[in-house]
Amino acid sequence: RAGSANVSGSWLYFGAGALDGIRQQAGIVSASYSSASFDLSFKGTSDTQVLTMFTHAKKGEVSYSNNPTFISYGQTKTRLTSSLVYEENPSQLIYNTVSSSFLGYDADYENQVYISRVAIYDENRNLLGIATLSNPVLKKEDQDLTFKIKLDI
Repeated sequence: RAGSANVSGSWLYFGAGALDGIRQQAGIVSASYSSASFDLSFKGTSDTQVLTMFTHAKKGEVSYSNNPTFISYGQTKTRLTSSLVYEENPSQLIYNTVSSSFLGYDADYENQVYISRVAIYDENRNLLGIATLSNPVLKKEDQDLTFKIKLDI
């Protein structure tokens, strides 16, 4: 078109000649304009501050579970409860989660727990948040574990 060289690019002209019924004849849509109309490129940067925290589960610690199947079936969890006393059943049996490679054989009991969530506290023991793991991690009593938690601020 006459004077089209002086027109700056605009979204109004984006995709001109691209299956819109306009025939590509000389003077209607130039070859250079139609090939350039499909090139989009973006550049951008995003600065995200990240808070990195480490939490440690030491040997002999973190061996309790809130999972109700942690205790063998058919037992009472509490022995005595009142406004002054809370006493758990001292003869309570814990379910053995240690697996054996052999059929029909139960491995010896060993303290272990699957960690699926990590609580984050401040210096005054106020709960700030809970980090949930994508896959539970097995922690045996004789192991030290360290979790790295990254939080985008």
